[in-house]
Amino acid sequence: SNVSEYLNLSLNDKLESLVLNSRELKNEKIELEIKSDIKLTGYFNIYPIIIDNDRSGVIIEFSSNALQNDFVVKIFKNLLENKLSNY
Repeated sequence: SNVSEYLNLSLNDKLESLVLNSRELKNEKIELEIKSDIKLTGYFNIYPIIIDNDRSGVIIEFSSNALQNDFVVKIFKNLLENKLSNY
């Protein structure tokens, strides 16, 4: 698929809830309907980005196969939080 079809999409209710609630999920099997014609079914690691005790975003790692570990996404989360908290 073409990346441009994912640009400027509004969040559907399920994804918006994941972002707003910012709860950590590991290897969670989810089906997300991004648009009526775009569905993602697979496994997700979801980590909230916390800056100065505020939810500032979320990192979502996706794979069509089960995610074996969350090592990379945890490193990315820590790098982002450290960089942004010193910004």
